[in-house]
Amino acid sequence: MITLRRVDTAPPHVRASTMVHEVMRPLGDIVTAAPEEPVLGLLPRLQASPVRRAPTLDEGRLVGIPTVADVTRALAGPGTPGPDGPHHGPPARPKET
Repeated sequence: MITLRRVDTAPPHVRASTMVHEVMRPLGDIVTAAPEEPVLGLLPRLQASPVRRAPTLDEGRLVGIPTVADVTRALAGPGTPGPDGPHHGPPARPKET
């Protein structure tokens, strides 16, 4: 998985020539989910993850990438703000190691 925070780890003068594999986090190092997995069980794993999102795979095919904010809003119900208030755009990028 690659995030903007991971790209930001490359020195500015080499970012244009940086290869994805040089800054990506390998799939084995991040939380993944399955479509039939209970949402409630995914939340603690997402909260503990440095990238706070989980590629969701169905028979090896990417079918979604839920975030902590997505799951929190889904559990709270329609019209309920997420952990950072009403959702008005992309969530802030969490710190990543």
